[in-house]
Amino acid sequence: MSNRWWSDPLIKGEGEPVRAYGVYYTRAKDMPRRQTRLDFFGVNVYSPFQKSWNAAVQAPEDRKNSLGWLIDGRCLYWTLRFLYECYRLPLMVTENGMCDSDAHDRVIDGRVHDEKRIGFLREYLSNVARAIGEEIPVLGYQYWSLLDNFEWAEGYAPRFGIVHVDYKTQIRTPKDSAYFYSEVIRSNGEKLS
Repeated sequence: MSNRWWSDPLIKGEGEPVRAYGVYYTRAKDMPRRQTRLDFFGVNVYSPFQKSWNAAVQAPEDRKNSLGWLIDGRCLYWTLRFLYECYRLPLMVTENGMCDSDAHDRVIDGRVHDEKRIGFLREYLSNVARAIGEEIPVLGYQYWSLLDNFEWAEGYAPRFGIVHVDYKTQIRTPKDSAYFYSEVIRSNGEKLS
């Protein structure tokens, strides 16, 4: 189901009468009751749309995360642009991140070296900067997640955090990506280039 199928009734008070999966149904007469005023639009973006989440993505391994999702920061720019053109609301990136297999054996000299995640952050944040440069009002960006954690569909294997968590000892170790992200924030984005 597309974002517009959910968002057009909520924000514009309009939508096509559609039956999706035999469960959801929208009717024109219901649109005024569903419409509401929002201060901003929050969006979670991780990867470009794939025809099927079960199908293997045809891309080099360095362009996929540990779950096989494609890494392409342009999807964040185009999502922000599309949503702003549709709804003319300020935008907040409420979730964006990349999982990798930052296992305990990758902690070397008290550091976790996660160059792939740094590349992800650089690419995706550069696309947020591109949107802002085109005067798309982006209120903020939230990286998912600060800590490695339990992922609701995948358990403990994928590690999205910029801080490594040893699940047995609960010791937290900032990854190189945490230091990189800190510098991006401190420099107000100057460290992206």
